[in-house]
Amino acid sequence: MAFPAPSPQPSLPGQLPDKEPQPAVFPILQLPPEILLCVIKSVDVGTRAISPTFPCGPSRELLCLSETSVYLHTLCRPLIWRSVNWEPQSIRPPSRRPRQVIEDVEAAREYAARVTRWKARRMRSLLELMQEAKESTRGPIKIKALSYTGYDDGEFGDDSIAAEPDVQALCDILNDHGRQIQVIFLKAVVVGQELGRSLILDILYLPKLSALRLHSVTIHNQSRALDFFDQMMGPLPPLRTLQIMHGSPKLLQLVGCMTDLHSLLLWPGSRQFGSLTPFIVRLLPQLRLLSLDSVGEPGVFDALAEAFEDMSEYQTLPLEELFLEGRQSLPRRQILLESLSHLPKLQRLALFHLREAKPRLIADIAHYTPQLRALTLIHGDASSSVYWPSALQDYVDELKKLKRIEFFAWDRRSPPAPRIARTSDEGEEEERPNQLRLEYSTLHSLGKGLPTLKEAVCVTQDTSEASSGYFAEYSFTPQGARRVDVKKKLVRDFLVDFERWCIIVDE
Repeated sequence: MAFPAPSPQPSLPGQLPDKEPQPAVFPILQLPPEILLCVIKSVDVGTRAISPTFPCGPSRELLCLSETSVYLHTLCRPLIWRSVNWEPQSIRPPSRRPRQVIEDVEAAREYAARVTRWKARRMRSLLELMQEAKESTRGPIKIKALSYTGYDDGEFGDDSIAAEPDVQALCDILNDHGRQIQVIFLKAVVVGQELGRSLILDILYLPKLSALRLHSVTIHNQSRALDFFDQMMGPLPPLRTLQIMHGSPKLLQLVGCMTDLHSLLLWPGSRQFGSLTPFIVRLLPQLRLLSLDSVGEPGVFDALAEAFEDMSEYQTLPLEELFLEGRQSLPRRQILLESLSHLPKLQRLALFHLREAKPRLIADIAHYTPQLRALTLIHGDASSSVYWPSALQDYVDELKKLKRIEFFAWDRRSPPAPRIARTSDEGEEEERPNQLRLEYSTLHSLGKGLPTLKEAVCVTQDTSEASSGYFAEYSFTPQGARRVDVKKKLVRDFLVDFERWCIIVDE
């Protein structure tokens, strides 16, 4: 005869239980599907530090969540493949790296053939994984954003030979799974004529592509590979954002093929914009964001200033963000600043290579563009912070005229402070405040003088990849006091925020 299980006895005072009670498991699978989808999206977006628009791939937390059950994997699958990011660790296995650069092309080709199988397992495996996912669910892989970074270690005499197997796999991905791609970022891609031609054509034939970034994309024999730019092309994708940085100069001719761009960023390695200026001016009636870096010809800024003034007579230009980097004489810079008064929708302005950054400059900016919400001023070439000619309070007094300013960045380096006498066990000694303490004082003064300011940056270095500096965030305590949090950090593209430049539309 079976006896009932004994009922649990209450523990006596001072007696510890044999085992601590386990926390109850939340029945997440019992949630309604619409709530569960919100939870999954929050897990993916909330656990990534960068914009969900940037092609960074799914978060680890999302991948772990998808492995807990078949049902959750089905729900997580669209977000897992929504953003794909490919960044190779090395051009070849560490054990097989040659100690010297292979300069002979034939020797490089022979060496590349020996490691092709290893590389193909890397990039080709991504394509195979996509194919398996497509077959297992009997549905298409809906990639919305794709980022590909090539090899850039300089150990080959001909880098294109080593990279071609992976680029070919990339082309296969575009052809097999690219129908839904809206954003593509390519970086450090070096390929030969035929494969380079195929790559660019495959990209331009993507039906839903809206944002394209080409960073250091080099195609050998570019004149022949990209000769279709010189001919009448068929319908192009509805590109809204185009960013071209370094790489083959002929790729810049893409600007002339576009008719409805909203965002344009150009950074040619040659610093030459002359032939592109008419196309840029032609796009102004619909451009919302414009960034021209390393401009070596002052006539480009003159043409922009003239276009701002002339076009404003019969239409309102929609330009909201303007980033200009290039040296100008003071008279020419003044003409450019005056032309900004014809941009009533301008919200964000960044000027580099100012040479003479006196308080009068900020006064002119506040006079011609009082509606600005974000302002960046770089005195030098952004390779390092520099000392500005006037006292801090003189700049703060002029910045106060920007009544809506929420973001301010500059490369002003706070001057060294006098040594402070400190007493220790070893006696009295002098100590000079470190740079973080000096910049904290500067950023605190900015926040104190500008009540609308939310963020400020003392830039120490700015490159095409990232910006480093002292970043401040301003907030208010429950008692209403102004609080500032300052950190020294490295931020990727803090000026070109991809949430503004690239927008992914979901069904």
